[in-house]
Amino acid sequence: MADLDTVISALDDVRAPLSRARMTIDECDEYYRGVPPNPALDDTELQYAYSRFLEQSKSNFMRIVVDSVSERLGVKGFRLSPSESSVADEDAWLIWQRSQMDSKAKTGFQTALVAGRAYWSVSQAEDGVASIAL
Repeated sequence: MADLDTVISALDDVRAPLSRARMTIDECDEYYRGVPPNPALDDTELQYAYSRFLEQSKSNFMRIVVDSVSERLGVKGFRLSPSESSVADEDAWLIWQRSQMDSKAKTGFQTALVAGRAYWSVSQAEDGVASIAL
């Protein structure tokens, strides 16, 4: 039972920071989609007037800023270490190309710019072939 208690305790330690991060990511995503949260207003009439004003004057600058940066980003190759041979760099580039990351990378860049983070995973199949996933 001690092992289960340790796992539960570790999950509890991680849950709160992940929950806070998720709220921040959701808020950033709402801004990117052009649906920012309304301010907390007590007056219902004022809330309605603010919502109408926001709808009429909607300009989604967040999307323009993020998209203009992300479309200019790209990966041209890998440099694992200045002292190592270029063979490892070439191998990493082949894995990138084989995983078709040139076409998928824009999504990763966009996610990182909106949410402040994006996760890429590198794995090796049973046949020994490595791949990258977003």
